[in-house]
Amino acid sequence: MIQQNDCKAYADYQSARFSMLFYFIIGIVTPLLMRFLSTLFFVSPFYSYALGIFGMALEEETGSPGIFFLFAALSAAISVIYLLSFLFSKKMRSWLVAGTVAYAIDTAGMIGFLILFFEPDLLIDLLGMIVFHFIELGIMIYALMKCKTVPEKPVPEAMRTVPDGEAPIDDALFVRTVTVERPKNFVGSLVTFYFFVGGKNLASVKNGKTVSFRIPAGECVLLITGSVKKDGSMNPNAYWNEFPIPAGETDVSYTVSMKQDGNTFAFLLEPKQ
Repeated sequence: MIQQNDCKAYADYQSARFSMLFYFIIGIVTPLLMRFLSTLFFVSPFYSYALGIFGMALEEETGSPGIFFLFAALSAAISVIYLLSFLFSKKMRSWLVAGTVAYAIDTAGMIGFLILFFEPDLLIDLLGMIVFHFIELGIMIYALMKCKTVPEKPVPEAMRTVPDGEAPIDDALFVRTVTVERPKNFVGSLVTFYFFVGGKNLASVKNGKTVSFRIPAGECVLLITGSVKKDGSMNPNAYWNEFPIPAGETDVSYTVSMKQDGNTFAFLLEPKQ
């Protein structure tokens, strides 16, 4: 397999950030879903579940809906910490730390609640929530361990400005043919793959298809992405991977595919046997 450019640190950090936005939203809606639809998501923060349960119990006991909405408002207020973490962690890693600590406290509270009020049925009801909490907490801790500072958004090598004194790659230098086969695959089946060299959009291929295009004879970087702008240029906000193509004069063949890597996607390019 040809080695890819590693953009995973940035992707992991951003994934942890957007998890905070998700917890903010789900923390607000969970008590309302429990109250009006009798539905509970296992991805919900535990505090939102507990406050929803207590609010409904007190509403039933007192006959006052206002008590439930008081608990729902408290859940929304607590959820604001995740919104702040999402917003400010864009530039300050400490805010992502704060959000992770808040989620760890929520996880510890859930475990403590299960210990104090242990019942087999309650454990079964919360099993999905328990598993999700530990997985998500591990993902956030991993992102923080990997990123000691806020990672800068990576710039594709193939899209960087040509250094002073160097001319862009001339179309006349695209002399050898690359044939890329994309076997049918469920992962990314609806995504069109686009191929760039030196900032030029050379070709695209759909699931189960094969495409051929020309590249320079010298060593070059082939960028593969799953999205382009309306004018066909590189979309820097899309996921992408880069692959160095060795220099040579003969035509070459590869297979291309996509895999899910945690919360992100990655392209794979391998020489065709």
